[in-house]
Amino acid sequence: DLVSTLGWCDPVLPQSMYIFKQARVGGEVTSHQDSSFLHTEPRQTCLGLWLALDDATVENGCLWVRPGSHTEPLRRQFYRNPAHFRPPAAQANG
Repeated sequence: DLVSTLGWCDPVLPQSMYIFKQARVGGEVTSHQDSSFLHTEPRQTCLGLWLALDDATVENGCLWVRPGSHTEPLRRQFYRNPAHFRPPAAQANG
């Protein structure tokens, strides 16, 4: 229902993940656009949602959003380097 109210028709869940960010473990996540990682062409067809399972506060590192940033052009895009990935059949055979 949530993504339908945003104008998405027949949404599909391609992946889900839990990200555990424990206090004083790991590094800072700097400002970024999720579309850098979830980019699709010829038009944007992937939507990322972030849901906090625990209380998210300024003190423990809540999500920050810059108003209107969702309308800005993509500043950076990550590409998979094919040199680091084997075809699925090769992975199954070890």
